[in-house]
Amino acid sequence: MGKRRTVREEIAELERSGTLTAQQASVLREAPRWSIEANELFTYLGGLIAAIGVTWLTIALVQDTSQLGIAVGMLIAGAVIGLGARLVHRPHHWRSRLAEALAVVAVGLITGAIGIFLNVAGLAGDHATTVATGACVVLGVLSSRRSQFAGTLIFVIATQVFVASLIGTLNLEDSLIAALLFIVSGAVLIAAGVSRIGFALSARVVGTVSYVLGTFTFGVMQDNVSTSIG
Repeated sequence: MGKRRTVREEIAELERSGTLTAQQASVLREAPRWSIEANELFTYLGGLIAAIGVTWLTIALVQDTSQLGIAVGMLIAGAVIGLGARLVHRPHHWRSRLAEALAVVAVGLITGAIGIFLNVAGLAGDHATTVATGACVVLGVLSSRRSQFAGTLIFVIATQVFVASLIGTLNLEDSLIAALLFIVSGAVLIAAGVSRIGFALSARVVGTVSYVLGTFTFGVMQDNVSTSIG
């Protein structure tokens, strides 16, 4: 796979080919990468407050109930916020970004509810988390190319939680395999981050951190094993 060109390189190529005039190319180079209007910021804040309000109200109503009641409350809150995301969504408009932010919150709540349901059904905590976050990883991968950032954020966050819970499920704590799993997950995220997905930077950053920490941990543990053998 060839190296992806930057925006400036693409503009320079279009200018050389005559597709853009020198003035048009200059305007594009000087244009801000991000532009957020005041009303968009206030709407983000309002959406965040509304999402937190719905979540806390639901938790307050079920806080004295069983785990199952809490899971039902989280599921309801997730469904309400998800419905709100669908209602405010407008293609090619800043509202689509608000909708995606709400969608991330909704997916998190619903995933947590599924994990609790599985735990109540008899599945151990680590096993339930592995199953729930595994489903999130698949959802994130499938939606990362179609969304601006929601799919990638779900994929990135769920991948790290999935790896951590998988280590607990397989009783691999303090083992070289655990470090290898973080190295592999980091490499996967970095690879995803250089492909055409929304908010690819988040995948590259988290992937790099996971890879570096996994590599460092693997080296330290390998040294400790060699020392104990010697």
